[in-house]
Amino acid sequence: MTPNFILIAISALYCFIATVEGANLKTFSAEYGPFNESYYEIFEVISPATISNNALQLTPDSVSSQFDMPMTYNSARILLKRPFKLWEDHGTNASDASQPQVASFNSSFLINVYRIRNDNTTGEGLAFLLAPDLLLPSNSFGQFLGLTNSMTDGRESKKLVAVEFDTYKQYFDPDNNHVGIDVNSVKSIKTESLTPHNITIASIGARFYNVWVDYDGLNMVLDVYIAEQAKVEGATPPKPSSPILSADLNLRDHLNQYSYFGFSASTGNDSQLNCVLSWNLTVHHFPDPGKRLDKRQKIVLGIGVTALALLLVAAARSGDWGGGKKGQHDFLAELTIINRLRHKHHVKLLGWCHKNRKLLLIYEYMPNGSLDQHLFIGPNKEPLEWNLRHKIITGVASALHYLHNDYEHRVVHRDLKASNIMLDSEFNARLGDFGLARALDNGKTSYAEAEGVLGTMGYIAPECFLTGKATQLSDVYAFGAVLLEVVCGQRPGTKIAGFQFLVDWVWLLHRDGKLLEAIDPRLGDDYIAEEAERLLLLGLACSHPNAIERPKTQAILQVISGTMPATVVPSFRPALVWPAGGPMDMDSVKTMSIVSSNFVSASSPQESHNEVAVLDTSTLLV
Repeated sequence: MTPNFILIAISALYCFIATVEGANLKTFSAEYGPFNESYYEIFEVISPATISNNALQLTPDSVSSQFDMPMTYNSARILLKRPFKLWEDHGTNASDASQPQVASFNSSFLINVYRIRNDNTTGEGLAFLLAPDLLLPSNSFGQFLGLTNSMTDGRESKKLVAVEFDTYKQYFDPDNNHVGIDVNSVKSIKTESLTPHNITIASIGARFYNVWVDYDGLNMVLDVYIAEQAKVEGATPPKPSSPILSADLNLRDHLNQYSYFGFSASTGNDSQLNCVLSWNLTVHHFPDPGKRLDKRQKIVLGIGVTALALLLVAAARSGDWGGGKKGQHDFLAELTIINRLRHKHHVKLLGWCHKNRKLLLIYEYMPNGSLDQHLFIGPNKEPLEWNLRHKIITGVASALHYLHNDYEHRVVHRDLKASNIMLDSEFNARLGDFGLARALDNGKTSYAEAEGVLGTMGYIAPECFLTGKATQLSDVYAFGAVLLEVVCGQRPGTKIAGFQFLVDWVWLLHRDGKLLEAIDPRLGDDYIAEEAERLLLLGLACSHPNAIERPKTQAILQVISGTMPATVVPSFRPALVWPAGGPMDMDSVKTMSIVSSNFVSASSPQESHNEVAVLDTSTLLV
């Protein structure tokens, strides 16, 4: 073992010490606005929302919209990209009444809801919300305010908390000018008509309102205040002495532990301009991960790091690393990558141990085990219900998007499969097992292993057998395999109807117009056909034999959420396109497009067998 390796190991573990520090509440505070294009880096702006004219334009208008679309029947969201941890995993000390059970926050913002035609028509409203993800529900226009839709409204699994400013009367509304507190539904738990307070949300002519939304995590009370501001650039009015609306609310009951702050809006048959002109946000949140170490704990952990360094030396001398230097490399690769991940859909690293002459990483306990344990449970147990399958797929897509785009380095996972997707107590997906994961060097799009192709049959993209390299698009291929696995209830390597792989059978059903026959039969009719078809088509698109034809993770998230149309997939599985000269560097794959005679379309059982037969799987780890 080299001295450099020991230094890297010690450095990585001291980084781990830093990450487990801190259980006191942290404070995040920011002031946003006037808004310009630089805010696209800070906010997730979901079409047709835009940032223009110094404002967050939640729904488009005829002047500022860059989208060629009507102003009616729209919905959108703009959310702060970073999530906040709203409570600890195991709660706080219930006997200590001074300790907050959940996070507290103070949010104030200036809104302008404008009747474009200056007549009596308005529609539909704007909302401040806390959401579990950065997605927009499909068909959430009109009465749903960009919060829910007809399928998800009122479902406990579709968590959200919002303060709505509603300008169109539905049968469940008090009038067309009210504020309401929404929990998992647009049917507010409490409302207050604003007309008696001389407040008109969508007035004839521009009027500006300052809104304060405060949440006390100790007393678990949500308060809403509203005051008119004379001019957009005028002085902020004083906060009213009493709230216009208040509700007792435990965020733990209605949100995910990690949630996002932002805004949503919608239009229906009529339209209005829904914009936010400024936003101040302060969140007193729980640190992530772990707790602050006292002096004694730091000493103990420091001793542990030294002990690990000694163990590394001893392991090297005694040959405890199994594949030799590769064992060192794999251990440090997993440690350094997972230790710095900050995403709610990744398992959390807690520590390490040395047992039976093996170095082990210790992860957060996942009470519901791995995904495969719930998909393949035998005929006498209840199948995993549809809404949980959809929730899990959304979580995995979000985790993969983070690795590919939002982590400090671009990372390829290389072993995405159902057994590496863990499930917490609420069946949220947590991507784990980073033993094969690698960070890509700057300017590179692929990673090659000297030992050849690593991974699991059925999840490995076909180009990997030719190049020996993994890319982000080969991760997408594996995600497609997982997606089909979840919807169909069959493993990717299942031999079915004469085919060698599940994807070939699903593609045949797509060709024959029988795609929904691929859905796990144990679900019966207990699924949403539109969502199922969307996911199956997305699974086929991700399984495209040609890497450059596969969608990227941002598009995947949008298709899953319904904000992008279902993927157009050819009826026959395309042939693999590759240079006739043989394997090439994946960093230049986009410049080549020559059909090789060695690969054919897998549109029948025999053809599928021929395609697999030419792949060299001698180095594959199953």
